[in-house]
Amino acid sequence: PSTYTGILLTILSKANVKATFHIVPDYLDNPVVSANLRRAANDGHLIGLFVKESITEANIKGYLANATTVMK
Repeated sequence: PSTYTGILLTILSKANVKATFHIVPDYLDNPVVSANLRRAANDGHLIGLFVKESITEANIKGYLANATTVMK
């Protein structure tokens, strides 16, 4: 997510192009990021989850479960 995500979504929509957005769950508490994510999903873009390198194999299941809950 960045200040350009909304602009990018508009450009993609005008060009009728779909993209994949990988979201870092840490940013989902930001209302602008959440709104852009919702808009991307509604526009038919694929939403992926970015897993940070600091996530270990031992805690990946918990991280993914929490991230999925937050994204919903």
